[in-house]
Amino acid sequence: MMTLDQLAKIANINKFGFAKKFKLSTGMSPANYILMKKIFASKELIDKNTELTQLAFEFDFSDLAHFSKTFKRFVGLAPRKYQNS
Repeated sequence: MMTLDQLAKIANINKFGFAKKFKLSTGMSPANYILMKKIFASKELIDKNTELTQLAFEFDFSDLAHFSKTFKRFVGLAPRKYQNS
């Protein structure tokens, strides 16, 4: 995933200006957008046999708790409940 600095450089503006314009355009901060994209990409990989801790690390979350909290925020279910549904 790209960083805020990299995105701002591509847009040829400073990171604060980029973040402000991004939020005006999308309604969310670049950081929240990146988290959302990571969660929805990880969601596509979850099946009955998926090891959720490994998946959390593959998507650069610090631990399963952080992944679970973020997953629930965007999906509405904890990843374990989603996996079992």
